[in-house]
Amino acid sequence: MAWPSHGDSECYDFILDSGERFWRVQVKSIYRLSRCGYQAMAERSYHRRYTAEQIDFLVAYIVPRNIWYVIPVGCIAVSAALAFYPSGSRRNAHRYEPYREAWHLMAPGADSPDSRIQRRVRTIDLHHKQFVE
Repeated sequence: MAWPSHGDSECYDFILDSGERFWRVQVKSIYRLSRCGYQAMAERSYHRRYTAEQIDFLVAYIVPRNIWYVIPVGCIAVSAALAFYPSGSRRNAHRYEPYREAWHLMAPGADSPDSRIQRRVRTIDLHHKQFVE
């Protein structure tokens, strides 16, 4: 019987607990600028793109600029190559700019159909953890 290596069994890198639900998060780190901007691939392996059944968010971290993009998997372009232009130097550079530092997309109630509904946080004695009603 072959045992999977650490990190090889799931499509996501992290599970984030918002207090209301769990988000499956894949993180891509980008270390250098190319002529096509800062690039990351939205693929698990060659020609196997991430789907909504596998992850909820793809988070891209541009290391030299210390910039994070929090992108819902449903908002990733058809192409598996993601290009980021934080300086806005290219046409269509704005595609992922709404997702720059968009950590609020993972907040409790962010996936609610009516985000204007105020939610009440209650504390239960489960390691002093807060949950949202």
